Amino acid sequence: MQFIALFIAFFAALAGRAYAQINATTFNITLPGLGNVTANQFLSFNDADLTTKCSGNLTAANNAISACTNNNATCLCSPPTVRLILECEQCYFEQLIAENRAMPDVRAGNAAALTAYATACNASAGVVLIADQTTLTLPSNWDGPYGQFLNAGATVFGVICTIVLGVGAITVVNTM
Repeated sequence: MQFIALFIAFFAALAGRAYAQINATTFNITLPGLGNVTANQFLSFNDADLTTKCSGNLTAANNAISACTNNNATCLCSPPTVRLILECEQCYFEQLIAENRAMPDVRAGNAAALTAYATACNASAGVVLIADQTTLTLPSNWDGPYGQFLNAGATVFGVICTIVLGVGAITVVNTM
């Protein structure tokens, strides 16, 4: 009887490992417009200017990703690796703002890319990244969008023109 119980326990343990290997998910990041990319492809795109300006951060992040052998989701979602990826994305984001240009790729300084990375961490390793680990912040020297307002003389002229056109339109409609 003990032999049968031992045999069933041994079989269950082996079957559980086989099931885990079959259902093991790879660490794929689903990016909008690109589809699935691997962790090694996450920071790679064709923009020599941007990658050169952020080469220090890019090298550190790529080294951390490469150190996670076999696409190890636990390693890829560890706080040090995620921090380096965020620093690289932050550098891209700040460079794009400084140069006032559009993103050359969805992976360059994009909050959606970091959200996709966090989703992959949750799906592959069960790791939930907090907002601080995946949030890009505006540079401290950013002056933001600004409106071009009219000076006093232009404002008075604009109001007078608007009143004349409005009264004229109402007069035309009422005299028909």
